[in-house]
Amino acid sequence: MDTLQNMRVFARVVEAGSFTAAAQSFNSTTGAMSRAVSELEAHLRTRLLNRSTRRLALTTAGERYLKRCQQLLADLDTAEEEASCAHERPSGPLR
Repeated sequence: MDTLQNMRVFARVVEAGSFTAAAQSFNSTTGAMSRAVSELEAHLRTRLLNRSTRRLALTTAGERYLKRCQQLLADLDTAEEEASCAHERPSGPLR
């Protein structure tokens, strides 16, 4: 299980409001999105989303977890950007 990827999927599902919209943004299937969130819930041993045929709703635990996920993912994206740009900027004395 790739917890980081499942966190990204969970955050995208909530932001998009549906598994279908999230699947389109990941160029994946709705079933794969649903499985990723289910794996994450199993890993955490708690329910993050209340699902019905018409809508998704975050649980209390899901709301708290989403805030942490968004913060973590934003920090990770920033770190990756900084690391990838490090080789582009010359630094140190020029000889």
